[in-house]
Amino acid sequence: MSHQSHFSTLPLISGSSAESIEPYAVRRIICIGRNYEEHAKEMGHAPNEAPPFFFYKPITALLPAGIHGTTYAAGESPFQLPHYSQNIHHELELAIAIGHKPNEDAPEQAILGCGLALDMTCRDTQAESKKGGRPWDTAKGFDYSAPCSDLIAMNWNEIEALGDFTLTHNEQCVQKGNITQMIWPIPQLITEVMRSTQLDYGDIILTGTPAGVGAVNKGDTLKAYCDDERLTLNLNIEK
Repeated sequence: MSHQSHFSTLPLISGSSAESIEPYAVRRIICIGRNYEEHAKEMGHAPNEAPPFFFYKPITALLPAGIHGTTYAAGESPFQLPHYSQNIHHELELAIAIGHKPNEDAPEQAILGCGLALDMTCRDTQAESKKGGRPWDTAKGFDYSAPCSDLIAMNWNEIEALGDFTLTHNEQCVQKGNITQMIWPIPQLITEVMRSTQLDYGDIILTGTPAGVGAVNKGDTLKAYCDDERLTLNLNIEK
């Protein structure tokens, strides 16, 4: 993907017209691990053995994949599988965009909006890293490993009312999540992240994945969506 541009912004939609779209400059991608009980179980972990943790993806992992975030000309490959992995998994996540420095008393007030994202993961490389006690960077942080929909301006109350978000793999439903299923609710996640780093405008938090993660192959298609039709992500894996 060396000939493709580096993307550091996502469309932020606050209404139905083109004039309601502005760029949201992403500065960090913060990913929460093990925040859904059933996913923790499918990965072989007791869901409450430890609090959810977080790790970073580099800004080069960002890949706009929403309705207004299409970044590729006809004929170009939307997503290339890393050559060093033979087992790349999709992980559907609700993405929270931070709008300003959070207040510890009401961290949810710092939420500017949300989107849908995929935490693409080299599962074989991750397993090797875990076994050797090494970092997961090559498994989680490869180029364009964080496809993301457009962001929709929403407050916390509106996000709570979103309902289920879903991922289809080759038109078959494989993941379905709801924020009510999270081990740690989003306001608590924000507070927990704040214990280690200062959140501010430009920070995207991927809030964990529900059960149903699985491998992708060349030629596959992935689509994430929820009740709000503006929250749509489309990803085609190179053939």
